[in-house]
Amino acid sequence: LFVNSARRLNSTDVTETVCVSLCVYILCLPMSCRSLPSRYIAVYISVPDVATASNVSSELVDRRLAACVTTFPRVESRYRWNGEIQVSEEVFLIAKTQVSLFADLRRVVLSLHPYDTPEIIGVPITYGLPEYLEWIRLSTKPPY
Repeated sequence: LFVNSARRLNSTDVTETVCVSLCVYILCLPMSCRSLPSRYIAVYISVPDVATASNVSSELVDRRLAACVTTFPRVESRYRWNGEIQVSEEVFLIAKTQVSLFADLRRVVLSLHPYDTPEIIGVPITYGLPEYLEWIRLSTKPPY
């Protein structure tokens, strides 16, 4: 920051300068590198079997709570449960959706999931192909 020595900067000046600098930086990025932070998320869900995976993924896509659910069959999970180390074969799902739909997505997964404490983790999609992000928006329910 360049400061005029005749005037002291207050916190508002610094905040405005930082915001303007950040906006200039973002606007200088090529369109293919820009992101829409916290508008889209990938939701990680682990389930015990293929039947549960199929049921959960179908419900999420049918209800337009996810644009796509990718299934990774036969993953191994190692974790501590009730004080003991457990190893389980599970099916891992990644649902692509909008942040605004996470609560509804979580509610549906909880209603279909046999675990007491299932893995349901939303991770922001920081960067993505703009056309793919738009497809997520159009493939899920409003609000857009």
